[in-house]
Amino acid sequence: MPMREFGLIDQQIYHSSIFLAGPVNRAIFMDSVVLASSDDAVHMPLWAFARITGWSVEQVEEAARVHMSEDRRSRTKILNGRRWAWIDENNHELGFRVVNRALYKKSSPETLKAYKAKWARENRARVKAMNRGELSR
Repeated sequence: MPMREFGLIDQQIYHSSIFLAGPVNRAIFMDSVVLASSDDAVHMPLWAFARITGWSVEQVEEAARVHMSEDRRSRTKILNGRRWAWIDENNHELGFRVVNRALYKKSSPETLKAYKAKWARENRARVKAMNRGELSR
């Protein structure tokens, strides 16, 4: 089984200009951060991305228009604040790259290990509390 990417999204996203893109465009961007592979790319056409995420093709195409446009409010100036860029300008079927993905996604093995350990501790505590009748199921 291939190793899966880990999709924690840093809270800094809530302080970024992406918040001004509206809730749908922001959610679609967050989906792209989670679905991007280790090379920061979403290796699928927009219609496939829409199918996987449950957004309409029209919503994803609008998000692509927004995220591939310059953002003068962006704190990062790479590609003039664009959030997405085509992998190949001549073949959009290859997908798109999430610009500055590393700023949003914290996916180191250490982060994943710490997250899983914390979840396991909290889950054990919940199970013990339920067994003692302290929590309703």
